Amino acid sequence: MNCMESWRNRSSFAAAMVACALAAPAFAQLLPAALPVNPGELVHTLEAPNDLVPPPSAGGADLDDPVVLLFNVNNPAAQGAVLDTNWSANRFWNAGAGVHEWTARNLGNVFGVCLDRANNPNIYVANANYVLLGYGGFGQTPLWGPGGPGGVYRLDGTTGNICRIADIPDAGVGQGDVVHGVRGNVLYVSNFEDGLIYRVPIPQACPPAPYRPTGAPGTFWDHGVELLGPGNADDGQPNTFTSLRRRVWGMAVNEGESKLYYGTWLEDSANPNGGTNNQIWSVDLDATGNFITGTQQLQATTPALVPLFGGPVIYTAPIADITFGPNGNMYIAERSIGSVHYSRALELSGGSGAWAFQPTPKWRLGRYQGSFPAGHNAAGGIGVDCDGNVWGSSDAIILGNIGLYGLHRINNGGNAADLTPTTNGYLIDSDDNVLNGGGDKTTLGSLAIRRECADCGRIAEENIICKPPQPDGTPCYTYTFAFTNLSGQPVNQLNIASPLVSPNPVIFNPPLANNATQFITLTICGPAGGTSIDLPFILFNQQGQVCCNFRKRVTLPDCDCFVLEGNLPPQTTCIAPGQFSVQFFLQPTDYAIGHIFISPTGVPAGSTTVTPGYIPLAIPQWGAGNVNFNVNTTLPPGTRICFTIVVHKPDFSECCSKDVCITVPDCRPGGNPCNIDFNNNGVFPEDQDVTDFFNVLAGGPCSTPNVCDDIDFNNNGVFPEDQDIIDYLNVLAGAPCP
Repeated sequence: MNCMESWRNRSSFAAAMVACALAAPAFAQLLPAALPVNPGELVHTLEAPNDLVPPPSAGGADLDDPVVLLFNVNNPAAQGAVLDTNWSANRFWNAGAGVHEWTARNLGNVFGVCLDRANNPNIYVANANYVLLGYGGFGQTPLWGPGGPGGVYRLDGTTGNICRIADIPDAGVGQGDVVHGVRGNVLYVSNFEDGLIYRVPIPQACPPAPYRPTGAPGTFWDHGVELLGPGNADDGQPNTFTSLRRRVWGMAVNEGESKLYYGTWLEDSANPNGGTNNQIWSVDLDATGNFITGTQQLQATTPALVPLFGGPVIYTAPIADITFGPNGNMYIAERSIGSVHYSRALELSGGSGAWAFQPTPKWRLGRYQGSFPAGHNAAGGIGVDCDGNVWGSSDAIILGNIGLYGLHRINNGGNAADLTPTTNGYLIDSDDNVLNGGGDKTTLGSLAIRRECADCGRIAEENIICKPPQPDGTPCYTYTFAFTNLSGQPVNQLNIASPLVSPNPVIFNPPLANNATQFITLTICGPAGGTSIDLPFILFNQQGQVCCNFRKRVTLPDCDCFVLEGNLPPQTTCIAPGQFSVQFFLQPTDYAIGHIFISPTGVPAGSTTVTPGYIPLAIPQWGAGNVNFNVNTTLPPGTRICFTIVVHKPDFSECCSKDVCITVPDCRPGGNPCNIDFNNNGVFPEDQDVTDFFNVLAGGPCSTPNVCDDIDFNNNGVFPEDQDIIDYLNVLAGAPCP
């Protein structure tokens, strides 16, 4: 923004003069902010009213103020930004687009924000009640968009056009966070009124009516009930916060772990909890992004606050945002509720089940110092760029002669050793008015950064299976993946900086060309099943020089008792409506077995039966045996059912058990898409299924007359079509049903 633009967007001539005095040197190249969102750019939410559009706000509702801003924050120094000083970076909010301007008039106030993975990423926001997300006297009247308190909106990544894609059930409390998940291309929205996390499908085109959740299994997550049982269900009272034990706010999807991480709001300064601080939990996601019941896991509890003076503090601030950095670490931003300046930006290293907090002064947001040391001013948004620099939304970044509230960039490595938290930081006042003192307190929202770091190599088609342990009992695993060289030159060698892996190094002979792919199989020995490990990969070129490196986080499978051979999922085959067979290959890992007992678990009494419930089957340790049983159920198609599989030694002297889960297939006529047992003879995978599929597709007979499935393999109502063939071959190769 140049000085004239500053004048047009400020509330007074004096403010414009301050902007010009602090403006970048004449040689600086202030980069424009415009769609599409490019790598390294940042999207930020803030409350209206603010001071970005004249006339200046006077405590009332200024509906023409923007509530979503796009910043180009790449290389601040080259754009003329000065350390420890307000940087008047350019802003974009689709101004001039009428009903598609990103303003309070068209969106209402929003807090949570995320980007999807499109080439021109779309922006998603959800309505929020800043009155409830602040503290005494500073919150404004709630401003809702067309969707009311539950509105979820997409801002088109190319045009900026606004589309209301979902209405979450809410009478006036508002939403917490919104995040994108690659599996199923869905959104997750945390709701403060009922405590649920909703899974929202993303439409391709703007729908004529927004999606409204139906309560179908797997499409919402109720932390309170899943953790504490039905007695901790929401009270159903409209327009009130759900109870603290149920309340969820910040979220992030860890795609490598297939988990949604979320922060539970157990306490704040007005509601201290002497028993525990606020926590981070996770739930597993299936291939379509649905929640998997029974997989909730406590990942971390935030550390206690340490005041400047006085005794211990018995509260912490709720977690409003979570993200994962390019190093695989987790970053969280708290937000002060009920009091002031006690919220932090924190970093955790490790992985699922083994996260550990980095030193708490590492990322200090804002210079202001109150009851706690300087840097406890996080406003609930956090992001990490490709260089490891952390951006956070912050109150009181500078407070004194000016009031700078907005975005604070902290350099890679943190600012614990800096003279002040802002000494080496780049600072942006969100509404570009530093002359309104503390008037922007509690008006700052969250942020999202488009991060596409320079590639070195890509790992895909991963499979990790258990293998027999070493003689001393050390667990081992086989890790197979397709590796693509993206270094820009041929490579001779791949080193893995870990003593757990063999062979190491991996030699490419002939050298692996740039953009070429090769399958690699490694053995990992040492860590227990269920843990996550970081594997640093280093590529060497033909001259023996390091050309690049990257890290990969790997979660190891649970190898106790038994596994499914090759990690192949159970297959279901329809018999009749509500009746189907289940088949899988069981591989005992602890000892040879001779007996298998099967029973449904976690289903309503009388709803599901298994035949047979006992199978005499001798399988040697690390051998494999075919387990096949029939299920009769009244549960609707799409319901997830788990079966407890108990395996015994041949002499019944020892036993162990695990659950194996399936999704009830649609066995009604025309149902059951993606069944690879095409001829329904109970044998699969087999060549005859492929032969029958293509015979029937060509108009020929089935080897089992009148039994083959129809040729609409994906059950989309369109046939014959190429997509049916593509989907059949993909599912046959182990891909999920589309």
